[in-house]
Amino acid sequence: SSAHGEHKIVCLTKKAMLIAARSVNDFYQITRKDVWLNPLPLFHVGGLSISARCYLSGAQNLSLSRWDVNDFYSLLENEKVTVVSLVPTQVYDLLQAGLQAPPTLRLVMLGGGAISPDLYSRARQAGWPLLPSYGMTESCAVIASAELASLKSLQFPQMKILSHVDLYQEEDKTFIDSESLFKGYLFVSKDNVTWQQRTGAFLLDDLIDLSGDTVNVLGRTSE
Repeated sequence: SSAHGEHKIVCLTKKAMLIAARSVNDFYQITRKDVWLNPLPLFHVGGLSISARCYLSGAQNLSLSRWDVNDFYSLLENEKVTVVSLVPTQVYDLLQAGLQAPPTLRLVMLGGGAISPDLYSRARQAGWPLLPSYGMTESCAVIASAELASLKSLQFPQMKILSHVDLYQEEDKTFIDSESLFKGYLFVSKDNVTWQQRTGAFLLDDLIDLSGDTVNVLGRTSE
């Protein structure tokens, strides 16, 4: 929602979702052999994009209707899940419950904001194969992520920009250009509906340190 009592709807096309999904599948080497467990809501781009990735790759797509640590862990073990998407609070819950990652799990796509180095370190020591990522609704989820090779070390990883995304900077501002970008915003209030078309590259609301094809997110400019 915006500050004016309006709802801000981000309008994404099916084509944009599939472009992003194909790039993510390539980056994480997702195939039809994978079993993906989705504990995220389908009304959010994080959950919806998993359906697109499974549709393209042929991976099995399992979902968890509400977050419950024990239900989640039972599904992981019983269904021999290989890939999951989590946010940092869910990782915290798993560690609080004293749970170790099952051996079939090969990667955890970690979104939904930054994870503290301490929580990351504790999770990795408990066997959770975390790959921190950075993304947003406007780009159909993932923009950059830690690579699979980073799991060979316990060090906090750098995030690499995915192939379908172009990031560039002008005067301390960071812009994103991609075929996976949204069409525009729909502002809906009680009395009014307004359409705001996106034209060209999109200005990020994040402070970004760009170095070659790697990204370090320092925080939001609005904060």
